[in-house]
Amino acid sequence: MMLVSAVLRALGGCGVLVVCRSMRPAPLAAALTRLAQARGAGGASGTGRPARRALAPVLDAVAGRLGEQRLRDLAVVEQDAFAHATRKIVAPLIGMGIVVAVGVLSTAAGLGTGGPAAALLVPVAGALGYVMPDRRLASEARRRRTDVVAALSAYLDLVNVLLAGGAGLETALHAAADAGDGWTFEQLRAVLLRARTTRTSVWTCLAELGRRIGVGELVELGAAVQLAGQQGARIAQSLSTRAQTLRAHVLEGIEIDAQSASERMGLPTVLLFVGFLFLLGYPAVQIILASS
Repeated sequence: MMLVSAVLRALGGCGVLVVCRSMRPAPLAAALTRLAQARGAGGASGTGRPARRALAPVLDAVAGRLGEQRLRDLAVVEQDAFAHATRKIVAPLIGMGIVVAVGVLSTAAGLGTGGPAAALLVPVAGALGYVMPDRRLASEARRRRTDVVAALSAYLDLVNVLLAGGAGLETALHAAADAGDGWTFEQLRAVLLRARTTRTSVWTCLAELGRRIGVGELVELGAAVQLAGQQGARIAQSLSTRAQTLRAHVLEGIEIDAQSASERMGLPTVLLFVGFLFLLGYPAVQIILASS
């Protein structure tokens, strides 16, 4: 009990200290400096924060070990590597802090098993907190890539329609990109702008975008169109074939997701049926055991 009271007093003292420091007015020069740093960094990096500077070596180490796949996932969801590294550091601390708090409260309540259980669950909570940001990032990146493939299929269909209507290839590419909205069409417009300003091939820029965000369909599209040559008819045929392939791939993914959802919906029904059979058979089993 003395340890619990000491921990609670320390937490209360830290809270009072934080409140007092937040109520103290900051100097005008320091406030202007923080405002200038926020404007210079876009208000997102937070490089002027003391905590960020103190954790900079740890953040660099964690961000340097993310791997190429994690970096591609971050690129496709438009997140910063250091922000993801921060989440990988903060999430385990929060999980372990919650476990420790529950253990302290259970010990204070008189439950003797709170301390040993908390000691066993602390590393588990830390490991889960370290892994969960990666799992969430992979899920968001997978969903964004599915949206990219679907939007790319619609974009190629629109380009084929414009080419069939007599428009030139460059005009069709720009008009189709301007007709859509969303993240994918924004990236397509950026690719077209970069290709025009740097005087490089659009398909080369599309392949570079596909490699950067981890969408293999963009890389295959760039390679297929480059192999088709510079003739308009061959490029139109290649785009039409690629659009059909992407559409079939999207439909296949939708069917797989629907089948997975159907299987997950069937599991609760099976569990309810097993519970119903248990309720029916339990009285008979109880009578047999009592008679024997």
